[in-house]
Amino acid sequence: MREAQAWWKKAKGDLDVAKYNLDGDMLDAAAFFAQQAAEKALKSLQNIVRHKTIYNLTCFPGMSNPPYSPFSKGGFRGIFIRSYAGYYKKFAKFEKTHDLVLIAKHIGAPEKVIALTEKITPFYTITRYPDVEISYDKREVSSIIEASEEVMEWVKRELD
Repeated sequence: MREAQAWWKKAKGDLDVAKYNLDGDMLDAAAFFAQQAAEKALKSLQNIVRHKTIYNLTCFPGMSNPPYSPFSKGGFRGIFIRSYAGYYKKFAKFEKTHDLVLIAKHIGAPEKVIALTEKITPFYTITRYPDVEISYDKREVSSIIEASEEVMEWVKRELD
C-alpha cells in the first residue's frame, strides 16, 4: 500500500508545517496546513479501505487465485461484480474532495472523528480567500491543530 504510505507521510509533514507556522504567528498557513494534515491522513486510510473493498468484491474466501479477472463479463465472478456495481461505486471510489466530513463518513469514522472534521473542514476555504471575513486567533488555530492531531491519531490506530 505504497500510495497510503505516501499520503500518510505528507500528512505528517503538513502537521509539522502547521505547528511551525503557529509558532511563527502565521495563522492562515498554520490553519491551512492543519486542515491538509487531517485531509491527507484520512485519504491515507481511505486508500486502504478502497483497496480492501476492491479485494473483497473481486475475491472469494479461500480462493488465492480466482479463475476470472475482477471485471470479467463471464462466469460467476462477472455476474457477482455486475450485481454489486452500486456497492462497488459507493465504497471503492476515492473521494477527490476537501470535505473532511464526507471522507470521514465514507470510511466509517466514529462520531467523534466526524465532529472533529466538521471543525477542521472550513479552514480549507477561509484560510485561502481574502474575501472570507472570518477572524480567528492563535488559540483557535491551536485547537484546529489539536483536532487534526486527534484525527491523525485515530487514522494511525486504524492503519496499524
